[in-house]
Amino acid sequence: MAMPIRSFSPAYAALRQTGQASGRVSAALERISTGQKINAARDNPAGLVISEMLRSQAGATAAALQNTREAGNLLSIAEGGLGSMQENLRQMRSLAVHALNTGINSPEQAGADQAVLDSLLQTMQRTAATTRYAGQNLLDGSRADPAADPKTAFQASPDGGGMALQRGSGGTAADRERINLPDASLSGLGRVADGGRAYALDDLRAGGGASLAANPLMALRVIDQAIADVAEARAGIGAYQANSLETGADNLEKELASLVSTESYLRDADIARESTELAQARTQMQVGLRVIARANQLSRQNALSLLEAGGVR
Repeated sequence: MAMPIRSFSPAYAALRQTGQASGRVSAALERISTGQKINAARDNPAGLVISEMLRSQAGATAAALQNTREAGNLLSIAEGGLGSMQENLRQMRSLAVHALNTGINSPEQAGADQAVLDSLLQTMQRTAATTRYAGQNLLDGSRADPAADPKTAFQASPDGGGMALQRGSGGTAADRERINLPDASLSGLGRVADGGRAYALDDLRAGGGASLAANPLMALRVIDQAIADVAEARAGIGAYQANSLETGADNLEKELASLVSTESYLRDADIARESTELAQARTQMQVGLRVIARANQLSRQNALSLLEAGGVR
């Protein structure tokens, strides 16, 4: 059997095993420190592609969920403004009914009723002009679809005017929706046609064609129509929130949880497994270093023994 001096194959074998163990130690430490088992494309090219796609989809789904919740908040603010208007309309109806008692009411009483009515109309106009979400007016008619049926105070539609909502995570028509908020201005509520003329809440002001002094019966009709308009708008908003937004948000939450779970399975490190791998690799590396040291020692001792046996000192 040859006894080499310059190279000793057992030592090189141990060195190779030690190098591999050292690489495993480094890889395990990286996975433990980052919490991910895919830190570079070389770790798992196919898994990297899939996990990046899942991450992108999860981010878009989270954004769609936020959009849906913001839409719900916006509609809650709009519905709150309409609710305060409905209270005003109830008071206005009482005034109109009182004004119809023309056989008993004095001009002073009629004037007082009209003054209160004008104040309530001013309050409604201010509510329509100041009900906002993120600086956007909601009830002044700017968010209504002019092509929509004016009697349908609130509706969701795939196109047209109104407000555009991105409720899905993609770019298809199914991911987008448009909603039409009501025109709750004084010219938009309580529209009644009579004798070739159209009336609205605007006409109930002092001096208007449907004021309490000019036409209290028409005033009552306009107010009743406005009450119906606001009630219909509130009901439409509530139905859309309950049946569309809340259901959509629930579905998006489930989709997001599924995406995050799947991406986590592909990319997140199993700390228990990586700790075991680290311990094993460190043990193999330590054993390998000791084998190398022992092999080097044996090689030197064997060479010296041969030299001494040959008379070389």
